[in-house]
Amino acid sequence: IIIHQAKPSLCDYGHSPGTVAEVTKDLIRVQTSDGCLDLLHLQLPGNRPTTTREFLNGFKITPGDRFQEPGYAQP
Repeated sequence: IIIHQAKPSLCDYGHSPGTVAEVTKDLIRVQTSDGCLDLLHLQLPGNRPTTTREFLNGFKITPGDRFQEPGYAQP
């Protein structure tokens, strides 16, 4: 996922960095080491950039999902 627009948010859900903490119809909130990042405009490779609302209409993300580096393999 390519993030085109995001804003920091002062929150702490106690999750590991990269974990999706909250999802609403217009927001994907991801835990970071210093708070949260609210994702506002996203793009899947090969597709056009979209708002979070448009993105979530075609792609399911739920709290607890994790963003990881490409090629990351969990032991």
